[in-house]
Amino acid sequence: MRKLALLLPLLLSACAQQTGSSDSSTEAALNEPTVQMTMVATSLANWPYASPVTFAVPDNLLYGKEQGRPWLPLFQSAARDYLTSQGLKEAPAAEANVLVAIGVLGEKEDTAGLLFSKLGMDPGVTVSKKGTVALVLKDRQSDTKLWSAALQASSDMPLKANDVRDRTARTLIQQMMMRLPTAQ
Repeated sequence: MRKLALLLPLLLSACAQQTGSSDSSTEAALNEPTVQMTMVATSLANWPYASPVTFAVPDNLLYGKEQGRPWLPLFQSAARDYLTSQGLKEAPAAEANVLVAIGVLGEKEDTAGLLFSKLGMDPGVTVSKKGTVALVLKDRQSDTKLWSAALQASSDMPLKANDVRDRTARTLIQQMMMRLPTAQ
């Protein structure tokens, strides 16, 4: 997993450079930030449900402070899209098999234990846990944690443009959730 985290900046750079052939696309790709990350994730061999596996990412399970809050809708959307691409079906929170909780801290924010205790986890990435996104998948009926991941990321430049933030959120979610099984 560490090898993957070390190779991600190269992969992001390669993908950014292959997105277009015009000079303006190449120039834009060179101005894209490089995001470095460290991730801790648990494994889930298979879903403990019969098909179809259903999920919800309810608003009341999104946690963030001032810097992290603007990222929550991006991570929520990216998580929905990723889980759907893996064959899971979105359902209302009161009916879903799996509930997804997301927590985000900005690079200048401390947890004070509150954020990750709400998620029922300790991401264990670093002592400060600043600049961290955490995901927890729980069984809706028993509230049992099925899977969790935490990722601490830093960028060599600010991620201000909406399209850059969206791509970054999608990349981070994909990296975090790649150890989840498909629902096929």
